[in-house]
Amino acid sequence: MRTWFFARRAWSRWDTLDVALAVGLWLVGVVMLPSGVTGPPRAWQEAVLVAACAAIACRRRWPIPTVAVAATAFLGQVAGASPHWVATTALTATTYTLATTVPRHVAFAVGAVTLAVVGAGGTLLPRSLEQSALRTLLEGMNVRIPLLELTVIVTGVAAGDAVRHRRAYLAAVEDRARHAEHDREREARRRVAEERVRIARDLHDAVSHQLALIHVHAGVASHLFTRRPDQAAAALGHVRTASRAALDELAGTIDALRQPDHTTGPVEPVAGLARLRELIVALATAGLRVDLTITGSPRGLPAVADGAAYRIIQEALTNVCKHARTGSARVSLDYRTSEFHLVVDDDGVGAGTTAAAWMTGHGTRGMIERAATVGGWVALGPRAEGGFRVAAVLPAAEED
Repeated sequence: MRTWFFARRAWSRWDTLDVALAVGLWLVGVVMLPSGVTGPPRAWQEAVLVAACAAIACRRRWPIPTVAVAATAFLGQVAGASPHWVATTALTATTYTLATTVPRHVAFAVGAVTLAVVGAGGTLLPRSLEQSALRTLLEGMNVRIPLLELTVIVTGVAAGDAVRHRRAYLAAVEDRARHAEHDREREARRRVAEERVRIARDLHDAVSHQLALIHVHAGVASHLFTRRPDQAAAALGHVRTASRAALDELAGTIDALRQPDHTTGPVEPVAGLARLRELIVALATAGLRVDLTITGSPRGLPAVADGAAYRIIQEALTNVCKHARTGSARVSLDYRTSEFHLVVDDDGVGAGTTAAAWMTGHGTRGMIERAATVGGWVALGPRAEGGFRVAAVLPAAEED
């Protein structure tokens, strides 16, 4: 059986209050019983009073059975002239609890049956036990219709349904609020994760390239320190220049991260294709000659795409310098109507038989992430004729 018929629920303070209310009504009802009534009529009135109070005490635990008990008590007071207000209170309370506890269609169905039974009983039952049914029929019956009691039933069900609807509405609002809070927390976690990735990518881009140059120049200086001091000194000068550039890049990254939330400035260090020739010159001092080819009509790219293009080229050339074991590389830029294509090729040792080894580095992941962030893509891998290729396609037009 459904729990709303025979409820299985833990005892609560509301049950205690119902019991206290029932005991109080019983005490008041006993005091108000007619003093001159004894025998079976007195016992009838007391039984009706106990039934009505019991229905009030148990209405939350057994909503449907207590409505039946309260309706029976009400009909008993009609037939036995018991205290009218106690049975009416019980019927009101139980129908109200019924409507707040069970589904709407069940509450309406039980309320309609109760309304029909109480209405018919209030019309057909004799006014007291001393008045027989046969005599009532012969005298035209008792045609008094208890309109007040019928109104009480309708009011109890309607009020309970309104409260149930209000509770359901508030529960839905709270549920939506919880879901909204959960979504906000999830979105906050996602943004934090994205920001961590961006910070890691910016720090890598700001430091890794310059450290690679420092490593190369330091090696040259160490190798030539005793044999060719002048060239060693030049290499150390390049180390100083590269370290200064690394510090500047790092400072720019930190300044970007320290910008307040309301700023309208860039949220990443400004580095674009305008610095490409400066990059090529710096790599030349490290022993890597870069040939630059430009096709199409050079023009300014969207800021994010321009920065992504520069960082992809920078990372690709840094990898050539670190891993390819070659002294030359080629950079091709192709400006098209809505796309910007870039290719970085080298003739070095490549990545072996597969490109998997190149996919584990932070810089490689950074290239892919930067391209995806602006709506582009990166493809990289060994070339059939030897060496390695990094190709990227980025949007070249501002979005409307």
